[in-house]
Amino acid sequence: MKVAEFIDLNTRSWNIGLLQDYFTQDQVEEILNIIPLTQLEDKMIWSLTTNVNQKLNRYNPAYDDICSRCQEEEESTTHMLIHCNYARSIWNAIFPDITQDLSNTDNIQHWIKTWDKKDSTINFGRQSNVNLIVITMWFIWKTRCELVFEGKHCSINNLKARVYNYCNENKIHTDNQLIQLQVLRSRSNNMENRRHNMNKWSPPLRGRLKINIDAFVLPGNHYAGISLIIRDFTGQLVEAWTLVERVRDITQAEAVAALKALQWIIQLQIQNVIVEGDNKKVMDSINGMCNISP
Repeated sequence: MKVAEFIDLNTRSWNIGLLQDYFTQDQVEEILNIIPLTQLEDKMIWSLTTNVNQKLNRYNPAYDDICSRCQEEEESTTHMLIHCNYARSIWNAIFPDITQDLSNTDNIQHWIKTWDKKDSTINFGRQSNVNLIVITMWFIWKTRCELVFEGKHCSINNLKARVYNYCNENKIHTDNQLIQLQVLRSRSNNMENRRHNMNKWSPPLRGRLKINIDAFVLPGNHYAGISLIIRDFTGQLVEAWTLVERVRDITQAEAVAALKALQWIIQLQIQNVIVEGDNKKVMDSINGMCNISP
């Protein structure tokens, strides 16, 4: 049950009968002391902590106010999430379009408050971008805690994969073109090792479309970045899709990419489509020319 389900929208008050079905009388009385808010405009009410370690120092004198990652500057919220070298690398890898804005930001709270302006680079009118930024900040904080309390170091590529996988698993909408750019950038690191398997792209016949699929698995984990690109016979980009999936190995990742391409064709209701991939074993198996062991 969600909190909203306990509120009678007609009277804008608690549904006492429903509350009594789920809670004890003491709990019901405490809930009734809370005035439910309905149909109010959203506004920021969270006051950001200005200095993370300084606040922790109140409870444990062992904590100092130096950044846990770079060990160079005071670990303010703005420094930790934006200005630390680690954070800068994360933003450059996930959202390079806002790195200039971040360089000019002295206070993260002031920056977030600008999101309600329509002429702002980041604004609530483009919810997909806001989703990606907020989730990225949360993972920067989460991995910082893992470093401080568990001694775990998270690489840039691993954090990026965790962000994309979280968005994918929770069906959180993000900017497809942005994710596509990041996946293609990540793929470029592996391109040299696979160059001998790559052929020049050949266009489909006039009136047909071609979906090119590819996948890569980050070293040391089982998360795969998958990219699908639809182009017409002129080479013009029609649509692009990227996602993160948990897989056993690269062969399974390529097979999942092919499956997603076929599902995408059905979803888009398009015809005369060629699916092309660079993993010969997977493509031959789909065409019935060989078998892949389970």
